[in-house]
Amino acid sequence: MPRCLTIFLILSCTLFISSCLGAARDPALRLAQRAPFDNTYYVAEGDWVCDKEQLGIINAAISDTKAIASQTINVLQVPGAETSKAYRTWFGLSNANVNRKNKIITHHYRVALQNLGEPSTPVTFNLGDTPQYQVAGHTPPVTKNSIVYACIEADELSSRMLCGNTKAAVVGATANKPSYLDTTVIYLCPSFFSPSSISETRMKIQWRRGLDPQMSRGMVLLHELQHMATATTDNEDCDDLGYTAASCASLPDNEKLLNAQNYVYFALDVLANPANGKPR
Repeated sequence: MPRCLTIFLILSCTLFISSCLGAARDPALRLAQRAPFDNTYYVAEGDWVCDKEQLGIINAAISDTKAIASQTINVLQVPGAETSKAYRTWFGLSNANVNRKNKIITHHYRVALQNLGEPSTPVTFNLGDTPQYQVAGHTPPVTKNSIVYACIEADELSSRMLCGNTKAAVVGATANKPSYLDTTVIYLCPSFFSPSSISETRMKIQWRRGLDPQMSRGMVLLHELQHMATATTDNEDCDDLGYTAASCASLPDNEKLLNAQNYVYFALDVLANPANGKPR
């Protein structure tokens, strides 16, 4: 079987399993709480290399994600924030309590400040039949609790098979299986690096006009962070149960907490329309 097809099938299987967890999510099968990432790597050689320009874009996006998370935390920390229009829309009336609000702060936004580190350690990544990570000298090895940033090549086949219309994706452990790539890998697609990527200002303008905007790079990383069990900890990692604003808002309350994009839309809603985040 061609190597690229093997990779595609493995990753498709990973994402398929993840997307199906929402329909049959047994807490007994969920991952136990784990420590944050032990080290942050980027692919410098081998497959899915990130070049210097891409690393600069990734670092800027991480800074944007942290700013978004910090501002969102400020909104949620206001007493009574769980009664706001935005909270009830994206997290549900039945979840409008202080205990759940605090979990949302801790496991879905504060983790961006604590656990989303900039790619700092180069690694050689070779896929093959068994993923291999090689580091230089006395550098700590990649473990199951590491995070690796990888950049998909812009050639048509790789981009089409691994990315499609996606800007980024996470391959990590699921509820009952370890990661197919032996650690948490966030791979970034050519569209993530496109010069035409939407700015946060433009995204907010589109949102205020009632449109489903493209997501800025910072919001893309906030979404992907929700899928990382090692980052969110305490069994709070999310699936993909809906993407459009309408589909996310119409999810049952329990599924709103399980859907990665709901955390993105809440942040966007309260930052673009501050009145929607104020207590009622």
